[in-house]
Amino acid sequence: MSHGKPLYLHRAEFQTPSNRFFLPPEYVSSNCCVICRFPPPPTGCGCDTGGCPPPPGPQITSILPAKGLVATGGNNSVTVTASSQRSNIVNFFVQIPTFFTPTNSGTVLNAFCTANQAFYAFVDYQLSDQAMNPITVGGLTPQESVSQNGGAYSAFASFATPVSTTTSGTFEDIPLGTCFSAPPPPNRCIPVAQKFQLLVPGVTNPFPITTTTSDTECEQGIKINVNPVPPAKSYTFGILN
Repeated sequence: MSHGKPLYLHRAEFQTPSNRFFLPPEYVSSNCCVICRFPPPPTGCGCDTGGCPPPPGPQITSILPAKGLVATGGNNSVTVTASSQRSNIVNFFVQIPTFFTPTNSGTVLNAFCTANQAFYAFVDYQLSDQAMNPITVGGLTPQESVSQNGGAYSAFASFATPVSTTTSGTFEDIPLGTCFSAPPPPNRCIPVAQKFQLLVPGVTNPFPITTTTSDTECEQGIKINVNPVPPAKSYTFGILN
């Protein structure tokens, strides 16, 4: 391309419509999106892609009642007012910890009662809300209260492995079983019951959990009933009397 002549005379060389002020096509296609966020979205910002897509609409996800947010569990709505301008209504769902949903169970080697007789198992749980949807939040602490042989329930205490939920909202109850000290009679069994609550950081009162368990724990086997999670789950391992 020669130099020293007016810019508009170069239009044929650029194959651009005649005007006395223009941008080369390669500049136009890569820089027409001046108001786009950076980096550009996957769909691109160029004029050949139709320009920038509009930004996503407002979204609210509330896993647990948050500070400063007054909302009941379930479906809620919110609007925002700024400079006397009111936004559209945005709907959101508040999840309340309600169930420990069992997802798996199995047996465990007796590494907890080696000097005596015992049969151990485990149950994997998913924290769920009032609609049985998973709550995928880490750092929440399950606690249990236990009654053995029809006795009084113990004080609530941590029992889960890990102690707090994973980022998927899961945890494991291990071990489940009773260590029997005296040998006879053979294959003794006792009833054991659990009830649960959940501690949430920044929330004073624990969340009561609807799920309970009622187990039959024997020297040579165990039966675990998890309820009232619909449908109820029952796991049986080993030999029961």
